[in-house]
Amino acid sequence: MTTRLDRFLAKVDRRGDDDCWPWTAGKTDSGHGQFWDGHRHIYAHRYSFGLINKITPGKFVLHNCNNPSCCNWRHLYEGTKKDNSQDSIRAGTARFPHPGFGEQHPLSKLTWQSVSEIRSLHKEGASMRSLARNHKVCLAAIQKVLSGKTWRTPPSQLS
Repeated sequence: MTTRLDRFLAKVDRRGDDDCWPWTAGKTDSGHGQFWDGHRHIYAHRYSFGLINKITPGKFVLHNCNNPSCCNWRHLYEGTKKDNSQDSIRAGTARFPHPGFGEQHPLSKLTWQSVSEIRSLHKEGASMRSLARNHKVCLAAIQKVLSGKTWRTPPSQLS
């Protein structure tokens, strides 16, 4: 009888200890391997990490090799949601624009310079409506800029 571990390992291209071990079966749109553990689909790299380490509830399993299909547990480590987001931004693999990278979003109407201007003018008493009208964005966009929900961290400050 084939064990769950045997089924898992049959779908991993195990190479040298320090090499990436690509998942060879089904993958998500982002390139992460998916494995049916008998109860649910789980990311293959998460399953691999869990074979060697106890996964802390609520933690993410991250790749230090920036290869989403890699299942080499030596390339994996635990991190927070924020760590995961920052890693994907640094690696250039973020699927959705990070609030700090709004200027690079193809639909962005604002720039870091206009955001700075909006914040300064609002401190000086300009209404959110007038700022929205002058920058040709909706009121909600101005509210999010001023609250810090978007445009939080300039790219130069991420490292």
